[in-house]
Amino acid sequence: MAFETEVDDILRELLRAPGTLAARLGAVGGPSEEAGEQRLPLGAGAELVVAVADGAAPELAQTLSQAARELRACIRRYGLETVPEVRLVGRAPRSRAVLLRRTEALLGAFAAMHGAVGAALLRGPELLAVGGTIDTERKERLPFLRKRVDAAAARERGKTSHGEVVGDDVYARSFWFDAYLVVFFDVAASQWSVDFVRHRARAVARELAVVLPHLDDDPPSPANVRPLPPITPR
Repeated sequence: MAFETEVDDILRELLRAPGTLAARLGAVGGPSEEAGEQRLPLGAGAELVVAVADGAAPELAQTLSQAARELRACIRRYGLETVPEVRLVGRAPRSRAVLLRRTEALLGAFAAMHGAVGAALLRGPELLAVGGTIDTERKERLPFLRKRVDAAAARERGKTSHGEVVGDDVYARSFWFDAYLVVFFDVAASQWSVDFVRHRARAVARELAVVLPHLDDDPPSPANVRPLPPITPR
């Protein structure tokens, strides 16, 4: 199920590119279903088949190649010998729930890479997503850690707009607008490198900063716009 979820996300991102009409993962050599299909081999007897509109921009070829690379990596990661068919048609926007699942998967991978217990994403005081496992005791520490990070940022004002906190069992940093990334460790079970975690946390923060704007709720009603004042003739 996790494989299909990742593939679905990759195909949805591909369908955002202008000129893509449909995309599917299928067996090599399957029959064509639409005109203008382009096929890219993925290994494990599978290929990416994309229906492309007439007059699509040349830059679309690079987008297709990137999607194929991500799919190949996904197939290798799951060690699949046969690949199930997955297909999507038309422009398919990703819901907030899908974006949160992707964020949780990213946080979980980040935590697992460093042998951490879990990682959390906060936007202000709100806990948006958790990867791995963060128990109640650790969740209760989050508000205090957020204040410590803000205090660290205040001390560095003029040099950087963000701060970080390093403890025996935690690494926390701020990024983007009022966003925080916190990673908890079990010091009795593993040792962790601050420099390595810091380097990877910056990369993860960049990826999260792309997703965060789409996690904001839409305003309950359109903004009120006051009418322009009448023009007084001179």
